[in-house]
Amino acid sequence: MKRNPLLFSLYVPTLILSFATGMLSPIMPLYASSFEISYALIGVVLAAQGVGNLIGDVPAGILLGRIGHRWLMVTGVGILGLAMLGVGLARSVPMLILFGLVAGMGNAMWNISRHAYMTSNITLQQRGRATATFGGLNRIGSFAGPAVGAALGAAYGLRAPFVVFALVASTTRTSRCRTAAGCAATRCTWPRSCAPTSRS
Repeated sequence: MKRNPLLFSLYVPTLILSFATGMLSPIMPLYASSFEISYALIGVVLAAQGVGNLIGDVPAGILLGRIGHRWLMVTGVGILGLAMLGVGLARSVPMLILFGLVAGMGNAMWNISRHAYMTSNITLQQRGRATATFGGLNRIGSFAGPAVGAALGAAYGLRAPFVVFALVASTTRTSRCRTAAGCAATRCTWPRSCAPTSRS
């Protein structure tokens, strides 16, 4: 039986990262409030990643056409992981907001590139099933993650889930590169399908 080309290159990283993101959903409000700030500022901290995502969408689309979706996925996950680690190690509210914005930009790269990768590697007839699988894995991760995040926060402190998130993102980034036929060996540009580049 032929292996689904999206299994390890897209589905597994999507499940892992959605799980890691879910871990932070019960932690972020508590973590922000630990800085003893007003409810309004807590709202700003929580909104920072969404704003960064919005800001990063257009540049991510431009980068997609220049470096291809495989490299953009790897870069986006790397930025997201490092930025969330920065959130976990932040010592001030401006740092929280800044790292949240950067995390949102990394997330924009990851989101746009993985959708482009999916549509470039499957046929038109397969897109409905692939999109349903993709959405289902996102939901499974987001359902399971909060319980683990809350347990980690209770046992090791509110900063611990951010460190775990960074480790998970690092693992996903390494896996993503290995399963992309050697990221340096292949350059894919949307909307054209992937084609291995020749080596000299």
